[in-house]
Amino acid sequence: MELQLLHDFLKSGKTQKAFAKENSMPVNSLATKLTKQLRKLEKTKAINLSDYVKNKQSILTVEVRNKSEMWLRAIEAYNNEMREIETQKKLSERHHFSFDEVTLISRWFDKLKAQNPDLVEDADRQLYSKIQEIIQNTII
Repeated sequence: MELQLLHDFLKSGKTQKAFAKENSMPVNSLATKLTKQLRKLEKTKAINLSDYVKNKQSILTVEVRNKSEMWLRAIEAYNNEMREIETQKKLSERHHFSFDEVTLISRWFDKLKAQNPDLVEDADRQLYSKIQEIIQNTII
């Protein structure tokens, strides 16, 4: 998990000083690392941060800690998206699909299934389940 330190800090509910002491690191070092991870999450294109964090006025660590549940959901969504991207890359490498092809196929089936599962024909269901099976096998 790329944002593990931020995740652990928010889960702990402690101040920076207490968290730094518990983890045997200087407070300034912790503050710098937390700020970098917050900025990374803020600038990412993997998720739309405003879907998870409402009324985000600043990313000061104190304010983030006060809204930790929203930020934790954003971190989880980011990590899930990054895992999915990594899985798609592995799938494309292993089965000689381009990354874009795998992404398009996966999104197309997801949209189709979400819109109306009854309209998906049996052949499409089988192909979709085969793609999901390949993705699951790639994760292992």
